[in-house]
Amino acid sequence: MQFFLGGYYLVQATPRSELIEWWPPPLVPRIFWTVDEYICNLFPGSWGPTWVRPSPGELEEVRQNLSLTEKELVVLREWVDSQMDRGVFGWPNVFLDPEAAREFHHRYLSALTDVKFLSISLPDTYVEEFLRRAAGSNQGRDGVYQMMMKQANAPECLRTHGFEVLGYDMGSFHSFVVNYLQVEYRDKLSISLNAFGKIDDYTQATRAVDHTRLDTTGAEPALWQPWRVDEHELRPVPHN
Repeated sequence: MQFFLGGYYLVQATPRSELIEWWPPPLVPRIFWTVDEYICNLFPGSWGPTWVRPSPGELEEVRQNLSLTEKELVVLREWVDSQMDRGVFGWPNVFLDPEAAREFHHRYLSALTDVKFLSISLPDTYVEEFLRRAAGSNQGRDGVYQMMMKQANAPECLRTHGFEVLGYDMGSFHSFVVNYLQVEYRDKLSISLNAFGKIDDYTQATRAVDHTRLDTTGAEPALWQPWRVDEHELRPVPHN
């Protein structure tokens, strides 16, 4: 089976204390990383480009989280613009080149201890469906679609976290977690999650996808597929 790269993400973990909203205590992992921006902070997030107009409160939260001055935050957003112009960062929050992600981490995130450098990859049997649906939903503007069009093989990684059932929605993703489906996976499908809150076995992941897509399940209206989540090295990148 081949896996095709959907992009790279810098993800700040959500701790156990904040996961209780979506996860019953017996199942909740100690810490969780996902490319769902509703659950985890992604850097840079959809607030990144200067042409986006997020609320002042959202930008202030970002500024405080990264310990930046207002001027430094402006420079960060201008950097995002430049990377989009270069074609190495895609809307709304995905890196298309690993070195650009490492540079951003080196510049702005190196003081944060709970950030991981992740990629998502899609099994070959789901690629045609993804490209067809993604092209129809957003005319190919988002970064994940651009990356999938290249059909680049998934890169080597430090470790694989497992499969996450993610719902693609015009460039962003919903995680199964927001629909409380980990309980249904356990009770109806006898699927257990690993320490990363992911599914280890591909066949079980496809069963979880099929269940998520049922009208009776009531999941978010999105393209639900089994994405493999891999972790990569965040080595220091020196300034030029």
